[in-house]
Amino acid sequence: MPPRPQPKVHQILIKTHKLTIALSGVSPNTTISQLKKEALEALKADVSEDLLLSISPSPSNILTLESHNDLELCRQDKERGKPTGTYTVLDPGRHVREHGLAAWETLFIQFRNPETRALLPVTVTLPAIDDDEEDEGEAATSSAPDRRQQGKGETKSRL
Repeated sequence: MPPRPQPKVHQILIKTHKLTIALSGVSPNTTISQLKKEALEALKADVSEDLLLSISPSPSNILTLESHNDLELCRQDKERGKPTGTYTVLDPGRHVREHGLAAWETLFIQFRNPETRALLPVTVTLPAIDDDEEDEGEAATSSAPDRRQQGKGETKSRL
């Protein structure tokens, strides 16, 4: 099979907490530093003021975003296509192409603690894929006994 061609433009989603920043038409020659600046611009918008208060490490240590050095963009590590729960910080001096980002890549924001300058953990809430079906399923199973709990401790092997 021939190798996949590099995308001509990228659609980058940048996530933190319950917020998603969509950057469309990103060139493969765009640096990660430029993406950080665009993310910072979006985070400094009037609509995100409450977010900064809610994600601060403590009420006395309010998170301030003054420059793109107050945050890092990272990529979720995956093993066999499934997230591992760890993240790799992207080098701000390298280009999107050099990091091998997919055409529709999701990146995550890792903020820096204002006092220690240490990176804070990635905090993100990903929406359920089937929100409506999940609610209906919960209502239907609330009256029926949970079969998963009944068989707890039993091991069955399938042939």
